[in-house]
Amino acid sequence: MKLGRAIGTSILEITLLIAIPLYLLNLVNENYPGILPYDFTTLRVMLIVFGSLTTLFYFLSAATERLKARVIFEVSAITMLLIWTYFVLSGGVIHISYEGVDFTIIYTPFLILILIMLALKYPAAILRYYSERQKYSPKSTEQNSR
Repeated sequence: MKLGRAIGTSILEITLLIAIPLYLLNLVNENYPGILPYDFTTLRVMLIVFGSLTTLFYFLSAATERLKARVIFEVSAITMLLIWTYFVLSGGVIHISYEGVDFTIIYTPFLILILIMLALKYPAAILRYYSERQKYSPKSTEQNSR
């Protein structure tokens, strides 16, 4: 049953982290080829690699029973998600050139805010590990029985 939930979550993450961004990337590249911050092929490969690693780590986190392995996989998945977000949002800078008019939009503070909000998942994963560890440790069962 736990494996079924992990597979369902992974399919959703593949859709959200790989399929939809690749579709949008192709649309942007076809309609506005100069707007992409990186080369189209490089950005596509980065989306696939970091999206796949994020999905794999979240799958392993949801599918494993061991607490330490679960927290290691979840922290790794959060790290990959942070890297994926940074690359998808082009490091906080967009350069647009259209018919001789150049625009540069720097939204680094907004990107940092997004990355901080995603990084707040780190303490949640670690605290979840410690609370489950306390629940199943032999000392806590002895103290609860008194």
